[in-house]
Amino acid sequence: MLKIDIEGAEFGVFMNISVETLEKINAIVGEIHLKYGDINQIVQRLEDAEFDVNYFYLPLIKKVTKIPIKLKLHNCIRLKILRKLVYTVMSLGNLKDRNLAILFAKK
Repeated sequence: MLKIDIEGAEFGVFMNISVETLEKINAIVGEIHLKYGDINQIVQRLEDAEFDVNYFYLPLIKKVTKIPIKLKLHNCIRLKILRKLVYTVMSLGNLKDRNLAILFAKK
């Protein structure tokens, strides 16, 4: 299994990896930093090497607001409620971070 998390260099790796090396790999999981290239190039390269490829975008949890939020925490209950609210709103809105994708590939 190949686990890849190289902060944008994954496009260079997947575009230049040899067929012989890909044949030795049974599964791949990694972060794909989309500001460095088109994920479809990586998907096509892996599919050409007979991998079954899936990827997904992460929920947009960060950068929810630029307004500072001040909380006084008592046993962290308010933080837990706020976190639950943020996750709920983001999942209902189906908002995704389009700068990063998680890729899974297997033979």
